[in-house]
Amino acid sequence: MGFYIALHSFLEAMRGDLKTQEYVDMVLAAATAMTTYLLTKDPLQPIYLQERQVALLHRSVIARNSGNAANPCTCQLYYQSMLRQAVNFWRSSFKPQHVKPGPSGDAAHDAMLDLLVQEESPCSIIQEKSWQWFVPPHHVLVFPEADQLTGVYACLPKRIITMTVCGQYWLYKRDLAKAREHFYQVSMMLTFCIDCFDGSVQHFMDGQENTHLLSLAELFAYLGKVHPDASPFVGWNNSLWSAALSAWPPEPGAQRLLRPTFLQNAAVLPPFCFANGTLHLRVEGLHERKLNLFEFTGSWKLLRAQPGARVFAAGGRKAVLLFVDSPAWSTLGHSIYHLTAVTYATLGLALAHGGLEAMNQLRGSLQLYIFFPAWELRDAGFEAMLPWLEMLSDRPPLLMSAQEVNVSAVPAPMEVADWTRLHCHPAGYWISRPSDLRAEELEGFVQVASNYAWPGRSKADLLRDLWSRPGESQSDPCMEEEAESCLRVLILRRGFVAKGKRAVVNLEDAVKWIADTFPNDEALQKTQVRVAVVEMERFQTLGEEVRVAELTHLFVGTYGSGMWWSIFMAAGSCVMWLVPHIQLWYHQGTLMDLSRPFWSSTGALEYQDLRPLRHVYVRGKLPPEGTEGTFSLSSHEERSDFLAFQKLDVFLDLWQFGIAFSEAVAVCLGSFFGVTARHGSHLALNRNHACSQDSS
Repeated sequence: MGFYIALHSFLEAMRGDLKTQEYVDMVLAAATAMTTYLLTKDPLQPIYLQERQVALLHRSVIARNSGNAANPCTCQLYYQSMLRQAVNFWRSSFKPQHVKPGPSGDAAHDAMLDLLVQEESPCSIIQEKSWQWFVPPHHVLVFPEADQLTGVYACLPKRIITMTVCGQYWLYKRDLAKAREHFYQVSMMLTFCIDCFDGSVQHFMDGQENTHLLSLAELFAYLGKVHPDASPFVGWNNSLWSAALSAWPPEPGAQRLLRPTFLQNAAVLPPFCFANGTLHLRVEGLHERKLNLFEFTGSWKLLRAQPGARVFAAGGRKAVLLFVDSPAWSTLGHSIYHLTAVTYATLGLALAHGGLEAMNQLRGSLQLYIFFPAWELRDAGFEAMLPWLEMLSDRPPLLMSAQEVNVSAVPAPMEVADWTRLHCHPAGYWISRPSDLRAEELEGFVQVASNYAWPGRSKADLLRDLWSRPGESQSDPCMEEEAESCLRVLILRRGFVAKGKRAVVNLEDAVKWIADTFPNDEALQKTQVRVAVVEMERFQTLGEEVRVAELTHLFVGTYGSGMWWSIFMAAGSCVMWLVPHIQLWYHQGTLMDLSRPFWSSTGALEYQDLRPLRHVYVRGKLPPEGTEGTFSLSSHEERSDFLAFQKLDVFLDLWQFGIAFSEAVAVCLGSFFGVTARHGSHLALNRNHACSQDSS
């Protein structure tokens, strides 16, 4: 009966002559009816097609009457991280069997609930300080915010999860009035999330550790089982209902809704048009009204389209809206960091699910729009990002700016978009400034860059040009891409883009030490160690730099953007970081002892441990007096600016360098060839624990 009451109320609410209060009353009545209906469903029953259709009707009613097309389960950008935190809170503090006031009978669970009495616990903060900001009032549910990505009340699932745990906490404390209030708010929010709640938490439900996460139907079943004085349903008698339930708690694997696309730093857009720089999103069934997407917030609301605007037909291409700043445009590291999300959300997912053909097909259907903040719209110098944009689309990227642009200063193949036209696309991707890197996004970026058909020299040509020896026969093992008896070392010399910073002034001495210690003589050692010293800026294309990194077993360089190339190295490869002569070096928040080389699974750049690499850090020393360069900082400079070391050059301590390099050779030989290094060096190779764990 509740289902048909809800259906009738929603259909009535689609009338165009409703007053505001009539609309609110009808939607709340329909929501209450759906709550009662869902309460009577067995938690293991699926969400049926007609129930999904009513949920979609519910969403259409809100869009029609409020002007906002709301998806309350949108948990992208930083709200995705907050949802993950809420799920972790749920895992640690929620127990489905706990439905009666007082202790649950599980000492470990009760001990976790006891911790929530602390002032800084989520339940205390919500109750004492932030209820009005955390719990959306009814008028916000029926008149949702325009901003569905970053609004105050966005991402209802993380609120539902947290409020459920806190309701159980107050049940444990025997404060049934507070428990009932929490559970009531949960039930109301759930009713507005029928078609999307399960999808938003689906990816947290895989594996044994997540078996106590509940679906929407299971949550309603839990709310129906709690003590009557804490029940959100007034006058509800749960005794008969409890006897009719399936085994409780439900087994994992209950029916879930379809998954949406989960992207940390990207939002997938429905059809939309530009109108003088403002995005108007078209909603199916509401042809006369448009959705507006604000540039830097990702918020949207229904607006009428501007009549009479000149239309630029995009030919069915999907738009990629990318917001960048000068560092991301001009430096390699910032570019890669910025582009991981857009690459993963577009070509990365296509490659993973449809292979190279699907990736290339999507690449041919994308149109990139580049937005610079007004205060940064200027000539940015070295365009590190531009070649990556060519990887993403075969169309010239379009610069969007409401300001006058010096067209001659815009680097080819980029073009300046006509701001006055209406640019229309059937779909698109809105890309934010990244909040943090994610392993799957970085892996997607690496796979796309590795599979893209870059111009430039092939791997065979690069092997010959960098690692061959004069007069070597064609049987040179180092010329084989999958070398079985050659360890390829790439030493990065910082080039013209680095503007002379962090130079290794005695690099030639280190290269000579390697040649003397690891002679490329098959009579002396089975595995050869072959070294190439390069400036990455000297390569013809980004593709050549990607291929060189893929061919490298041991990558050596100083802190800087050039070290980002190591993300393309094979699993088990080694990266050696040449550190200036400083006293303070913090690694993962810990002050490290630099008196000897130390190993870690974590790099010094933002990708940290997201790639399967082994890192070794070796500090330089003060050079002889009169050596040109800057090699030390005052104690005050080091303590006041943890990045001040970037001003310094490096003078290698060849003894420490030798220890670190020899260990790295041993690690790489073990990773790639399954052998232990043996040679005539006087340097010990007995610190093999570096292969498996941090010496720190």
